[in-house]
Amino acid sequence: FKSEDCFKNISNNKIIFKLWKKIVTKYYIQTKKDFFILRSLRKIMLWIFRKDHFFLINYVNDKIHDFKNVYKKLNKKEFDFFFSEFDFHNPWIKSAKKNNIKVIHYPSSPKMFPNIKLKSYKPRYNLDGNLLILNSRFDYHYWKKLKIKPSIFISGYPKFDNHWIKKIIQNKKILKDNSKCTFLYSYKYNFEFYTEKQKKVMEEYINNIISIILSNKNNKIIFKLHPRTKLENLNKIIKNFSKDQIVISNKHLYELLMLCDYSLSEPLSSVFLDSLALKVPPIELFLNDILNMDKNLKLYSKLGLAIPTNNLKKFNKIINEKKKLALLGNKCVKNFFQIYKKDHNDAKKTYKYIISYFLNA
Repeated sequence: FKSEDCFKNISNNKIIFKLWKKIVTKYYIQTKKDFFILRSLRKIMLWIFRKDHFFLINYVNDKIHDFKNVYKKLNKKEFDFFFSEFDFHNPWIKSAKKNNIKVIHYPSSPKMFPNIKLKSYKPRYNLDGNLLILNSRFDYHYWKKLKIKPSIFISGYPKFDNHWIKKIIQNKKILKDNSKCTFLYSYKYNFEFYTEKQKKVMEEYINNIISIILSNKNNKIIFKLHPRTKLENLNKIIKNFSKDQIVISNKHLYELLMLCDYSLSEPLSSVFLDSLALKVPPIELFLNDILNMDKNLKLYSKLGLAIPTNNLKKFNKIINEKKKLALLGNKCVKNFFQIYKKDHNDAKKTYKYIISYFLNA
């Protein structure tokens, strides 16, 4: 684990942590003391040299991200596989290859990339591993925009396997309040990355979304915060709304979705697919339109997998037309299950493929 905070992301989730402990025998949490001199040196070099003398910075970086250091911490001689998120530039890959560790690139959360025409929209990083795992056939053309080295395997969505969902829910009796129309709001707004002007626009936008939904007393919102999202901005926004209509929860996403009628997410969120897998229609929000940023990246509505909204007027109209909202939502769920056939064990299929691929390599 990169830090104590990273470890808390899993340890605070009691259900996942319990399952994790059954299969993990050793783990290592990096502390601020680890490689302190090297990390301080890298920071100074980045500040002094900027882009010049980058080979020196790379040299220090390689010393920090060396698997031999991890072997010492875990008292282990070697690793067979290293799993690396495909949309993250991982500094450990170079060391993995030097130590003959097989590198498998994988999606950290469920994703689907339609074959859109935008030339500028392509993977952020090239991949140097041995195998690339993708969730959907839609993803293949997206990744082929780069001349990637690894072989590709379409895994499906192991996260949506029935046996996994049952482990998460743990046979709990989840009682949905049918007297209310409940919306799960996937809240992932990192205000610190925006200008002061943008922050004011965002606060007003979120306030308007909440106001439209809660204008009907029979509506309710459950906020599910991303682990790295701070609560202070949300608390500031919701303080003027009825506490009876708002819940902020740290429960597992699946548990919360089972309580809801609809979900709300910004474009590109993986919650769209989680929501559809549990037959909860997702509504695509429109902060990018308000901020005039990446307006064309509405992937899930383009595939007919999300109810599109691109301004407050349209959002207000859809939320208040219950019959139309239900029809659009049911169509999204139907479209998803035409793409994703839930009749196989994707986790087992993926595991068998990985073992077979490297045994026969």
